[in-house]
Amino acid sequence: MHSGWYRPETSAVETPTYYDSGMAAPGITRHRRPFLAPIWITALIALLAAAALFVGVRLAVRYLTDVSTVVVLRHAENVSSPGGGLALSDAGQARAARLAQMFGGSEDAGAVRLVISSDIRRARETAAPLAARLGLEVQVLPVADIDAVVRTVKREGHGLTSVVVGHSDTVPQIVAALSGRRHAPVSVDEGDYGSIFVVTVSSLGPARVLQFRY
Repeated sequence: MHSGWYRPETSAVETPTYYDSGMAAPGITRHRRPFLAPIWITALIALLAAAALFVGVRLAVRYLTDVSTVVVLRHAENVSSPGGGLALSDAGQARAARLAQMFGGSEDAGAVRLVISSDIRRARETAAPLAARLGLEVQVLPVADIDAVVRTVKREGHGLTSVVVGHSDTVPQIVAALSGRRHAPVSVDEGDYGSIFVVTVSSLGPARVLQFRY
């Protein structure tokens, strides 16, 4: 540095970089966008979920409605008939008419769809007014064939309401066979004509037995 002279410092100038055809250009960083499921996949999942819900509801309704109800009772009061055998007395005919009134609503939910009676006259006469009111034919089975009664109820009365008219000694057997409650059988006294046993058989659990009087 000489006296009287000022020489400004030369500023550093960045020399630009040039690339020829033989050199690779700097890489460009790309960011991936989040994967978005196509609309048709979303629609398919929604459709499958709706189908599963529909099947579940159908199964629930099926199980809830898969209930068989069997009304088991003894024939009504009877007296000796002039022609031989026993026929319904006046009191018995009144009771049979009351039975028909109680269960004769054909348009009601859970209406009776099957009427069964033993082949004994007093039982057939008890069942006849109810069947006539419902427009059904009484299915007459041998008095001692409990298995036939149970088979008929399970085959033709599945999921429906049935009425079975028996006798003081067969009613307990029929109730036990339908409910499976052989360890605690019901009983019908010799003078009892008004007891009704309602057996409810469901796929959801054990059978239930309720006793009423009419």
